[in-house]
Amino acid sequence: MLKEASRRIRFAFPLTVLLVSTGCGGEGADKKAAVETQEATTSAPASVASGPVPDACTFYSKSELESAVGWQLDDGDVEDAEPGAFKCDFETPPQMSVTTTFPNPPLPQSVRFSSMTVNTHPVKQKSFDDFRKMIGAGGEDVPGIGDGAYFYGPNMIYVRVGARGFSLRMYADPTSDSDKAKAREVMLSLARLGATKLR
Repeated sequence: MLKEASRRIRFAFPLTVLLVSTGCGGEGADKKAAVETQEATTSAPASVASGPVPDACTFYSKSELESAVGWQLDDGDVEDAEPGAFKCDFETPPQMSVTTTFPNPPLPQSVRFSSMTVNTHPVKQKSFDDFRKMIGAGGEDVPGIGDGAYFYGPNMIYVRVGARGFSLRMYADPTSDSDKAKAREVMLSLARLGATKLR
């Protein structure tokens, strides 16, 4: 059920990555426009990047993602992205198709995790910083990761290293403080690992 809801959210906004599903108009429309602006402003000719922009489907190996979340994942599914950028979604398979389980998974069943979306792209420092200012209180700076990193809500993080960047969007629904803390640590762990891949 949650997996189907997550799919509907993703298909509703195929060219954007949203923190949470939002209603029509009002603040939700503003957030959608803000994320679209971030997607557009971070997309620049690949020549400005400090190296080629990695494919989002191979940026993390599937085993790295599975170990980080503690859930079996399907192979990455390529999604539409701005020119010069890449976007890939890693979903959990249907329960009857699960063949691998993890002892003490970092994300317990109660987090209701369904997928992780990875976006890789060229990025300019100014557009990266401008988007951080635009989201204001909706963002949270994360020191010590790459050349800059910030959360946009609890389930999405942006990271910049030189002229390349990536974002991670976790589709999950942690409700308890404990589960929220576990989801946050998974996001931070993957953000740190991703930053080392762009050095």
